[in-house]
Amino acid sequence: MAANFAYLNARDLKFIIKEWLPTEQVFNYPKFADYYSKEDVDSVIDPCLKMAKELIEPTNEDGDSNPVRFENGKVILPESFGPLYHQLQQEGWGTSNIDDSEDAMVLPNILVAAVWEMFAAANPTFGPYIILTSGAAGLIQSHGDEKLKEMFLPKMMDGTWAGTMCLTEPTAGSDVGDILSRA
Repeated sequence: MAANFAYLNARDLKFIIKEWLPTEQVFNYPKFADYYSKEDVDSVIDPCLKMAKELIEPTNEDGDSNPVRFENGKVILPESFGPLYHQLQQEGWGTSNIDDSEDAMVLPNILVAAVWEMFAAANPTFGPYIILTSGAAGLIQSHGDEKLKEMFLPKMMDGTWAGTMCLTEPTAGSDVGDILSRA
């Protein structure tokens, strides 16, 4: 049976966000000023802690017992990961948080990082699926030409497609550079 990684409570995270980090300064940025204040921290953190415990943590054992494998040209994930991935995407905890369109409402990274800390603690093997997709989509969004954006972003933003790590330094001394994959 997998170990229980989830937080028992979010007291320390709330302290760091409310008392230690320059949260009010971040919340006063024009992008967030009309939507967030320190009083909103609990209303984001508390339901996410509940989600980590009740939705994500139960998939931890599946990730440990059924590792990802490559069969017949396809990557096979633990059975619980697909539904979890799509649910988190639909609820706004995936790549939707990097949407830079004018009408998009995104959380400040100061809150996203705290939420993903709890999610990763609940199931460490699941986190990279959304985090790496967000990174790849963010890279395309920031530096891709219009053709790339039109081709990849809609399906990455809605959770249909996932992304991977953007490794630009093959000699940086990491074994990540030795990984082989096929898309």
